[in-house]
Amino acid sequence: MEINVINEYRVEIALSGEELADLGVSFERMDYADPRTRAALWRLQGELRKRGIFLRMTGKVLYEASKAGEGCLLTVSVLPPRGDDRPCVRQLVRSPRLPAAFRADGLPPLRRASALFGPEADISLLEYAGAYYMIVDGDCSAAALMQAEEFAERLAPEAEMLRAALLEHGGRTL
Repeated sequence: MEINVINEYRVEIALSGEELADLGVSFERMDYADPRTRAALWRLQGELRKRGIFLRMTGKVLYEASKAGEGCLLTVSVLPPRGDDRPCVRQLVRSPRLPAAFRADGLPPLRRASALFGPEADISLLEYAGAYYMIVDGDCSAAALMQAEEFAERLAPEAEMLRAALLEHGGRTL
């Protein structure tokens, strides 16, 4: 578990697939309405306190989970208060981490994967050294990104650097 304190209102927690399993949750099934997810979030807050990390709880708490390999990146944010006495509400939002990069040994799997995304998504297909790459950016759903993993291997989130490196070293756009 890697913890990155952004400021007194926001922290990022990188969790591996194994750590998610230890917490009894998976990225695909995270939902704040689920008691297991809430229990996992409370355990993570306890871990933050053990490490001396305290967020200023002055408003609603937003949990945002982004897929990261087999695990996820969980961002915990305390939103500014609204100026009324209504109780704080906690919510969980799963969102894709973009841009995303995929690799496959052939072009047909990437073409099938690219068909999952709507017209709002910006998709680049590249070839380099006999391997094929797809970079996805723009508006797309987390579900489409997860389905694309059935056709191609999802790579590290540094997709923009990968695109630039492939083109710089002789990769070609398809």
